[in-house]
Amino acid sequence: MNLKGGRRRAAREEAERFAARLTAFGELLATHPFSADRPDATHEMAVEYARALDAYEAAKRAAPRDPVLAGRELAAGLAALNRLNAHLVGIAAPEPPAPASATTKPEARHPDRAAPEEDADAAPVRASPGDRPPGSPRSRAASDRARPRLRDRYTSWQLAKRAGITVAAVYLLVIAVLGAWWLAFVGLMALNVGGGLAMFGGLLGWTSAGQIAGAVKGGLVSAEYTRTTKKVAPRRDEAPYQQNYVYVDAAGEELTYRRDARSPSLAALPTRRLWLVKGGRRWSTETHLSGFWTPLLTSLLLVFAAALFLFGAAVVLYAVPGLLILALTG
Repeated sequence: MNLKGGRRRAAREEAERFAARLTAFGELLATHPFSADRPDATHEMAVEYARALDAYEAAKRAAPRDPVLAGRELAAGLAALNRLNAHLVGIAAPEPPAPASATTKPEARHPDRAAPEEDADAAPVRASPGDRPPGSPRSRAASDRARPRLRDRYTSWQLAKRAGITVAAVYLLVIAVLGAWWLAFVGLMALNVGGGLAMFGGLLGWTSAGQIAGAVKGGLVSAEYTRTTKKVAPRRDEAPYQQNYVYVDAAGEELTYRRDARSPSLAALPTRRLWLVKGGRRWSTETHLSGFWTPLLTSLLLVFAAALFLFGAAVVLYAVPGLLILALTG
């Protein structure tokens, strides 16, 4: 039992160290100065940044079930970020030399057999008709790389955002021409307020629905009390201690629930009934333990998010196509 507990403790500590490294890498990506909107951004930079983001997401998904795969993904993400930094500072990795052909041999050089100077002058080099001076526009166009497409320079979200702004600007201009400028101003305010409320309500509702679905999927479980630990740097208004409750699922994965405690001598219940919230890619939630209040609170948030979304959608519908109908009918 001690040997098994030691292995579990070592695995848990290794998982915590890897989680710290993964969190640090995520913070590096979040605070990285690169953006596809930069004037000096190139296709190679966008590709390396996208690779780093994909590797971070893959490592985060694989960490609970396959630590080896998660480590490889994290290493790949760090390598992509290093290549991006090299591109940003103008340092490119040297390309591997091309393999020599098996049928060609390097020309032997004989230092003692130099060509006479008069022979070199007697055979001037003639330019072919297709040659151009180095500074000509045609040679510069041939040497430059092909300009990347918009889908290569920007992400799908950035393209959608630009397309939406363009369509909204054209729509408001049409309203101003057919009706009045104050109608266009009202439409601009309605699109900003209604679109923001609808987007916030939709995101909040999506997250709340994911939490509720995970709680229903996991159900009620019993977690056992293990120990009371002291927080590293608690805030002034925060409890300095935590009671730790551990639940082990059928696959052997341990989940910890922490409850604040004002004193280490505070009596803890031997077991606690908790909600097991199971995550999934569809809802973008992670597996964790929560108290009874979490499903109730998320249910209230879901109702509030639905009302917020419907109100924002009504405001947007007033602007599109309501204001256009108002401008046409006079």
